[in-house]
Amino acid sequence: MCLGGKLRYDDDQETPDTNTAIFDFGDKQLVWDDRSWAKKTPLDADYDVGFFGEKGMLVIRGSGYAIYDLDGKELGKGTGNGGDPTHLQNFLDAARGTAKANAEIEEGFKSSLLCHVGNISSRTGRAMTLDPQTHQIVNDPEAANLWSREYRPGWEPKV
Repeated sequence: MCLGGKLRYDDDQETPDTNTAIFDFGDKQLVWDDRSWAKKTPLDADYDVGFFGEKGMLVIRGSGYAIYDLDGKELGKGTGNGGDPTHLQNFLDAARGTAKANAEIEEGFKSSLLCHVGNISSRTGRAMTLDPQTHQIVNDPEAANLWSREYRPGWEPKV
């Protein structure tokens, strides 16, 4: 389920700029909160992205990261290449065959699948249910229709 809207930017973007997505995997849940409309609060002003879990959190600051326990004690930190330019360059190099992809295609599929499901849920205003084997939306033909797009003749993907 994904709820949100275009609350900050007045542009032709089709995805919400502010949203909360909830993914339920039965024994685990994942919540994504995107607040591009709001200034950072004192609670989250120290990082760009935060991952919160049952044993602590991982925060990303630019090209660095830090790991904290539940009491806020720093357990580790590091730096490395990151950000959009690095990831996009790796993708292009891998597509050209001059580098190995930093992320296996199966992992990229899983990540992209969640983004697409969230976007479809936001557009329809409903929760989506996926078949765990086929990864297709079930019992909602309108939502399932949003999995694809119209392509110009000659540009259709060959799968």
